[in-house]
Amino acid sequence: MINKLVRRAAVVATVLSLGFAAGCGGASDTGETGEAAADGATSAKPEINDPAVAAAALRTADPCALLGEETFADVGTVVEDSVHEVEWGSCSAEVEDSAGKTVSFTLRLGSNLVSTDEANEQVEGLPMEVDSDDPETCWVSAVTSHEYTMGIEFQASYEGGGDACGPARTAMQKVVQALHKEPEQYEKLPGTTIELDPCATVDMALITETLGTEPPLEPQNLHECDMWAEGSGGYPLVKVGFYLGIEPDLEGGEAVDLGNGVSAVRGVEDLEVGCTVEWQHIKSPRDDEADTYGENVYVTFRAEEGSGVDHTAACDKATKLAQNLVSKLPRA
Repeated sequence: MINKLVRRAAVVATVLSLGFAAGCGGASDTGETGEAAADGATSAKPEINDPAVAAAALRTADPCALLGEETFADVGTVVEDSVHEVEWGSCSAEVEDSAGKTVSFTLRLGSNLVSTDEANEQVEGLPMEVDSDDPETCWVSAVTSHEYTMGIEFQASYEGGGDACGPARTAMQKVVQALHKEPEQYEKLPGTTIELDPCATVDMALITETLGTEPPLEPQNLHECDMWAEGSGGYPLVKVGFYLGIEPDLEGGEAVDLGNGVSAVRGVEDLEVGCTVEWQHIKSPRDDEADTYGENVYVTFRAEEGSGVDHTAACDKATKLAQNLVSKLPRA
């Protein structure tokens, strides 16, 4: 299972192994095709039209490359071997300040924010919110989309006490400056899903048919998307996501043929009327990972208890959506 770091306990974004819970997608309000909410959606706040921080640009930017000496020059020295990828779009590092104290940083590109209402500061032309309720652990967020409450987020924590907001502000400015230049990119393997908008990959007509209404889109990060039945208060729900991990296995699930030579693992959720179909799209082995490591894809359908939808029907719906998604993915 891949565990996501989240901003607050109120923002739960879990990714799945066949257990089966999952978080979802990402987008920005910069006018990108396929990355707008349902027709007619508006935002009370001014649109952010900065191509350097649009969802498409952030998806392929390597966050670990942004956590180098240049970013932390005014904070301290990056601790050797402390920079490590958390997941696509997220990376952590430790920095030792001039007093010898350690500040732990986690950078998230395309993070789902609780809201953008408190973004009363500015950083390089972007609205910025500083959550300093607990100065030892501070969240600094540069807003990239009011419509989807998306942003670039630094979580900073001082070990042994200290005000982490100052270092987080400083590092955020350097990161946004770097994004406005030519940030290093992820390696794009043949057939990669890293550039795909998860909110726009499955046919919207099929999503609408499945949910009974054209849904608003609720990106959770740049690679995962929730699509709720509008006005339902929660369910039914379709979730689509792309993530890095080991190849799904059959423990607790069953094999299902999606066509196009793709076999997936399908399983029901323990606590809800829901079903997830998950498969590995391409392998992307790394020296520090298992041979079965690669880019995985999942589709989840969930319904409310008492809605008349059982696990079998949920799996039928999830499988139909997965079959459609397979046909849309790039070929290796």
